[in-house]
Amino acid sequence: MQVSMSHFILRFWVPVVGAAQRWWLLCVCGWIAAVCVACQPCPACPVCPPCPACPATASPTEEAPDTEKDAAAGAATSTAPTDEQWFVTRVVDGDTLVARLALPGQPLRNEYIRLLSIDTPEKGEPLFSEATEALKYLVRAGDIRLEFRKPGVESRDGFGRLLADIFAGDVHVNVEMVRQGYTTYWTRYGKSRFEEAFQRAEAEAKQQGLGIHASAPDKPAPQPQNTSK
Repeated sequence: MQVSMSHFILRFWVPVVGAAQRWWLLCVCGWIAAVCVACQPCPACPVCPPCPACPATASPTEEAPDTEKDAAAGAATSTAPTDEQWFVTRVVDGDTLVARLALPGQPLRNEYIRLLSIDTPEKGEPLFSEATEALKYLVRAGDIRLEFRKPGVESRDGFGRLLADIFAGDVHVNVEMVRQGYTTYWTRYGKSRFEEAFQRAEAEAKQQGLGIHASAPDKPAPQPQNTSK
C-alpha cells in the first residue's frame, strides 16, 4: 500500500516531537495536501442548463429585438387620443372657452381653447353678445371633445391657447357657429380638415341672411356728376 508523505509524518513523526511544534507541522502538512490536490487535473465542468423558471435577459451590449424597437418608435410617434372628454368651465366669447381635462394619474389640465376656423365679433362689436350666448348654448351640456388641425397633435396660437375643433356630442360646434351666421369660414390658421362642412354652412347662412350676413338697407347708387358746362 502506498503511504502518502503527509500520512507518514502524522503517523510516525508527530508523536516524537514536542507538543509546541505540532501546530507548525500540522500547518505544513495541510499546505502539502493542498498543493497535491491543486496539482490534480480538474475534471470537465458540466454545463449548467438554463433555469426554466428564470426568463432569459439580454446583456447590456446585446441589441434589443426588432419588436421592442418598433414599439419604442410607435410610442414616440403615436398620436394623442382624440376621444378625451373635456369639460367646459367658462365661455369667454363666441370663439374662445375654458375647459378642463381630468385623467387618472395625471395633473388636472385647465386650458383656454380657441375654436379653429371661426372669428366671431369682439367685445363692443355688433353680435358679440349673441355669438357668446350661442356658444354657451351649444356647449351647455359641458362635455366636449377636441379635434386638432393635425390629428392628435396639439397646437397653440400666440396667446398660448389650444387651437381645436370642438364637438359637443354629434354637433361640430365650430361649423354650427358658421351656420348660424356669427362668423365666416376663417382660414388664418390654415385650411380646416372639415373645409367642405364649413363652406356648406357658410353658404346656408348667406342664403338665409343670418347674423353677419343680414343685408343692410339698400342705398341709392351714387349718381354720376355732370362736369360739362
